[in-house]
Amino acid sequence: MITERWTSIYPHSGAPPTTDKVLNFLGVHITQYHLGLVMAVVNGLLAATIMVPLQFAGPETSGLTYSVSFGIGAVVVTAFLWMLRFCYHLHSLGSVVAAYDELPAFHVRIMWRPGCLSGFLYSIGNISGILAITALGDFMGYSLGQGSLIVSGLWGIFFYKEVQYIGDLVGWFASAFVMLGGILWLGYEHVQ
Repeated sequence: MITERWTSIYPHSGAPPTTDKVLNFLGVHITQYHLGLVMAVVNGLLAATIMVPLQFAGPETSGLTYSVSFGIGAVVVTAFLWMLRFCYHLHSLGSVVAAYDELPAFHVRIMWRPGCLSGFLYSIGNISGILAITALGDFMGYSLGQGSLIVSGLWGIFFYKEVQYIGDLVGWFASAFVMLGGILWLGYEHVQ
């Protein structure tokens, strides 16, 4: 049975996370669960603006040209963040070897197939989204692309069994139908 402590800390489902590990993130002590929630919000805010730079690129840049630029930018930012993390560990540990050992392992032998498949699927989806937005505009193209949230949610429910409580399932499906209704409504408004 779920105690009142869990429902007050984790109100969305009442279930405790898999760990209550407290992390020191940029000098702030926060549970791993709550850090995950904060990062999900940051992801939502930043991911919603990924097409804004296209508006400043000029009329000669669109679609596939933009996706190449997007890919280059992603590689540069990822490399910068890895170097930033390495420098943080180097500063805190004082040793190049210790800082390198603190970085997560790549597990190339295990991850190359699923990693390449994930990257391939993401790239196809991303390029399709960029082409949809350039053809339909931010208003319609990006809204339709958010249907991916429903697909990933269905994977989480049916394949990964992430949602266990019937109340959570009802809430998720109600929200999914509201989202679908919003997407269809936007599509209808765009046509007129």
